[in-house]
Amino acid sequence: MKRYFLLTFFLFILCVPLKSRDFQYSDFFTNKQLRIDLYHGGTVDSEFFSLKSFKQEPVYAGPKKTISPVLHGSYIIKAKTRDGKLIFAKAYNTLFEEWQDSDLVDNGLRVFRESRFMPFPRVPVIIEIFGRRDDLSLFSIWKTEFDPLSTWYKTELPSKPSFELSRPENVAQQLDVAIIADGYTVKEMDKFREDAEAFSDYFLKTEPFDQFREQIAFHLVFAESEESGCDLPGDNIWKNTAADSRFYTLRSERYLTTLAYHKMMDLVALVPHDQVILLVNSNKYGGGGIFNHFSVVSSGHFLSKVVCTHEFGHAFGGLADEYWTSSTAYVRHPDIHHEVLEPNITSLVVFESKWQTMVPDTVPVPTPDTEEYNDVVGAFEGGRYLEKGIYRPYRNCRMKSNTADFCPVCQQVLSELIRYYSSESR
Repeated sequence: MKRYFLLTFFLFILCVPLKSRDFQYSDFFTNKQLRIDLYHGGTVDSEFFSLKSFKQEPVYAGPKKTISPVLHGSYIIKAKTRDGKLIFAKAYNTLFEEWQDSDLVDNGLRVFRESRFMPFPRVPVIIEIFGRRDDLSLFSIWKTEFDPLSTWYKTELPSKPSFELSRPENVAQQLDVAIIADGYTVKEMDKFREDAEAFSDYFLKTEPFDQFREQIAFHLVFAESEESGCDLPGDNIWKNTAADSRFYTLRSERYLTTLAYHKMMDLVALVPHDQVILLVNSNKYGGGGIFNHFSVVSSGHFLSKVVCTHEFGHAFGGLADEYWTSSTAYVRHPDIHHEVLEPNITSLVVFESKWQTMVPDTVPVPTPDTEEYNDVVGAFEGGRYLEKGIYRPYRNCRMKSNTADFCPVCQQVLSELIRYYSSESR
């Protein structure tokens, strides 16, 4: 059997000089967290960031290896010292870019709320956000300086919500997942607890997460909503809830998100969080997940637990959808003349940078989509909303349908990330 490498970290190490890793966490950072609240806006062919505020939060839960080896996001935030030493880097995706790719884009302007998080610095740092071109090269969009001694930042915390911590241990050596209630009234606190525990139990029985039960902690955050449920804009139904969740995002009925991102993150400000799942009190089918941004899922549909792990594949792993037959709002697609970004799809332009080493010698590439190649890693055409020109590693996978488990390639990506988040210091 071939030894599985993490897809040679495919395009993971893009533009991050490894020599900048030779430092101790405590040289530059405290154990608190710097939250950077931003507005991210633009048009179909332009974008900008605008700073709302800096905040100091009580705990940084992320790895103390602060330069992530996993940089397959459309955006990268970096922090350097004044003398140019790279001390932090993390990739992510945004709802803004999905809007840019959707059929809603015209000549108008749209602005979204976002927050970025990093350990609170001891020294002045230059913070810069980069985007990607079609060829995956980086370009700078926004830059600022944060000096902990002279920059204004907020230290006051929002009103503490009622919350319960589940399996908390050492936040710096585990993957911390905060599950936030939305659309649960004060009378439904017990229902939220039962729903959240059912989701976490299912999650820990799903491969590959079942192999890391001791490295994953769930923190349950009960935020009281005035009304039960969530917004259904397509049905002209509006609810007053803690995080303003809504279906019909980008006019897709099943796409459940929140546009009140800063409001949602206020709810979790006191809780360790590497990842956030917004659990919405609704029986309607739907969810959403954006890499290193958030996951959202309804709690009451019979497929909700399966959908949650799929959306977590997006939010935690940066995995792409592998289907192409379901309707979406997206009309702009990746340039298949270049290698594509996500780890579980390829245009075959630089296949050796993806999962080529996991394909048996007897399997042709491209791989015929026939029963002969069931349960075999290959390169099957169709994925990321395109029937042609994009290839996926398995005939069926959790990122393609609700009837399958995560394929070996997706499991490898998720496993390596859990190991990264739960690694010891540094």
